[in-house]
Amino acid sequence: MQRAAAWRGWFFALMVLALGLRLGMAFIYAPAHDSDTQSYLNIARLLHSLTLHGNDATRPPVYPGLIALLQLDERAVWTAQSAMGLAVSAMLFLVTWRLTGRAWLAFVAGAAHSLNLAQLFFEGMILSETTTTFLLAVSLTLLVLRFRAVERWPWTELVLGVLAGLLALTRPQMLYWSAVLIPLVWLRRRGKPLRVRAAALALLAAPIVTLVLGWSFVNWRTAGYFGPTSLTGYSLTNMVGNFMEYAPDKYASVRDIYLEHRAARVAATGNHAMTVWAAFFDLSRAADVDYSGLSRLLTEISLKLIVAHPLLYLANVVRSWIGFWKVPIYWDLDLIHPHELMSIVRNAWNVERAMLLGVNFVFLGLGVVWTVRWVMRKLEGIERMLLGGWIIALAGSLSQALVEYGENPRYGAPFESLMVWTVIMSVWLLARRRARPAARAA
Repeated sequence: MQRAAAWRGWFFALMVLALGLRLGMAFIYAPAHDSDTQSYLNIARLLHSLTLHGNDATRPPVYPGLIALLQLDERAVWTAQSAMGLAVSAMLFLVTWRLTGRAWLAFVAGAAHSLNLAQLFFEGMILSETTTTFLLAVSLTLLVLRFRAVERWPWTELVLGVLAGLLALTRPQMLYWSAVLIPLVWLRRRGKPLRVRAAALALLAAPIVTLVLGWSFVNWRTAGYFGPTSLTGYSLTNMVGNFMEYAPDKYASVRDIYLEHRAARVAATGNHAMTVWAAFFDLSRAADVDYSGLSRLLTEISLKLIVAHPLLYLANVVRSWIGFWKVPIYWDLDLIHPHELMSIVRNAWNVERAMLLGVNFVFLGLGVVWTVRWVMRKLEGIERMLLGGWIIALAGSLSQALVEYGENPRYGAPFESLMVWTVIMSVWLLARRRARPAARAA
């Protein structure tokens, strides 16, 4: 009874804190836009009108579908995203409580997400980051709580497959998560007959394949592009833009226009990233193709450059990977009222960002330690799960680095609370181990 009372008390305190922070945001802020927002709204308007006439295949349907479901009301979208953030804090509490039995530690884990200003401001952005974070958190929570559960029918795999499919159709780079789930499901069913394992994998794969291929087919019929998003070619161009001059003469018209715009972009910003958008209309006219056609052409050019110059490509992959860990915040400070709060919020974020950068650095170091302990077969209990979390975040950082150069810190946002939770749990484990010898000596 006493443990149950403690559980409820700490959880209630967490919900009061998390809800209070979001209500405070509602009083001082407003829904904000980024350069990517309009492309989500364009698809959302089409879905709201129950038509896909004019679809350019830029965005997969889950996040625009949420906006359409909420009648294109940006305040309602913000409210829904705030509810998702609240749920993520609750899930972190639940997982920590189930693993450790420490209600205070569960409170710290859940509060860390809601106190993260980057997460709070993403909830106020008309962008897909919060939805991605929520779907990933649901998947991880289900994995942790059901990993050792005995089931007559593998419904967990089916639900994980649906969530993975939705994740891929929220942010296509999250397709990697589907691949990560395969060995996890295989491990979860260890000791079972081969047919049981195969059935579990089939149930995992079925919704992923259905959702991703289904939307790809819709894009092909409506936009002439087969794939979850037509942004692929544009993203790959960022990966090869700093050595576009090596493109074959066959593509001279596209190459030369890109190089002209790249020079202007580098002069203005010091970096070639996003040159393709400044050059879009000129490239489209020169190649005489539409949005989807240009994406296919840019994919073709980029892949040839990657094959011909792998070291230059890998150098950009490394830069992209480093960017993943830099902890961004997306906000519009002009929307904060009263304006006197702007400097307070900015200063608070500067302190918090320094702390989060430190957490990311520690997280990477811990992964190396756990890997060594795993090789030496010294991993114990929760450490195995923490190593799994490290592998998941590391795989996510690599998957985006292979195909995207420019806004890489943004791709780390859905993983930030996983990394913070992992460090919190590691500190607790270390403190508990140090306390044992002291207790024995006493």
